[in-house]
Amino acid sequence: MINSIIENILNILKEKNITKKEFASKLIDFNPKVGLNLEPPSERTIYLYLQGKRELKADLIPYIAEVLNIKEQDLFEDRYIQSEYVKENKVDYNCSKGNRKEELIDLLPNLPVSIIQSFINIAKELKKD
Repeated sequence: MINSIIENILNILKEKNITKKEFASKLIDFNPKVGLNLEPPSERTIYLYLQGKRELKADLIPYIAEVLNIKEQDLFEDRYIQSEYVKENKVDYNCSKGNRKEELIDLLPNLPVSIIQSFINIAKELKKD
């Protein structure tokens, strides 16, 4: 779960054209009190969170959402991972019944990863026939 949160944060940063340095700076500016000492994380600690080398403190979630201008729940959703999947694979969708390509592409980021993978598997099987 934590790795997917970090992955979502990184994808949101990329989507919003925010550098890790800008993100760390903005997060520190909020002066979040986390951990046993109730102190804000250092810039280095934030980088370690983003690299997955340090466990993200749950106390930071509201602050991260505020910095990214999103809802806290967005950090737990798969849609940011999926949108990157769609962008990276640049699939050319050929829909023979009308021009539904745009509609399909617009809807893909809303689907769970498991459904996208099932769709890919089914499409590959149909292609063989």
